[in-house]
Amino acid sequence: MIRPPLTKVSYGIATGVVRPTGQVSFLYSKEEASELLRYMKQQREGGTAAYRRAVRPDIYLYRISGVTAEGEEASFYGCNNGQAPRS
Repeated sequence: MIRPPLTKVSYGIATGVVRPTGQVSFLYSKEEASELLRYMKQQREGGTAAYRRAVRPDIYLYRISGVTAEGEEASFYGCNNGQAPRS
């Protein structure tokens, strides 16, 4: 699923997971995002040529600061398949 940039202008494909409700999640806990990143890298190594073309070897995690439903500050993470934004 393609998602527009969340912060700075950066282009790539953000990895989303379809939940049982049909909604697509793009942001995760650091542990979930790290697990998803490992999975995608493993799939790239043993996957089809089409998968290797779609998932770049430099896929990375990005961090977004936000607020939980309870109003507490929190950090969320996602996997992005593209050029990392410049600081």
